[in-house]
Amino acid sequence: MKATFFNAVDYIQYLEGKLKLSKVKKVEVKAIVDTGATFPALPKEIITELALPSLGKHPAETGSQKSGARSQRHNKDRG
Repeated sequence: MKATFFNAVDYIQYLEGKLKLSKVKKVEVKAIVDTGATFPALPKEIITELALPSLGKHPAETGSQKSGARSQRHNKDRG
């Protein structure tokens, strides 16, 4: 399935009329969607392209029950 991820701060600025849609950082990828997931797990290249800062690492488990730590990324302007 095709999924589109946006930089949320850019997108909000677009909705407020402060940024053109063409300037909103976004990435379209082929993805497997887990409807029970709380957060998406994104490769580092996409995180960098969207300019998402790190909030640290948190325990995570995949659908195949593999455990590990994942970096949680979040836009700076959100809590």
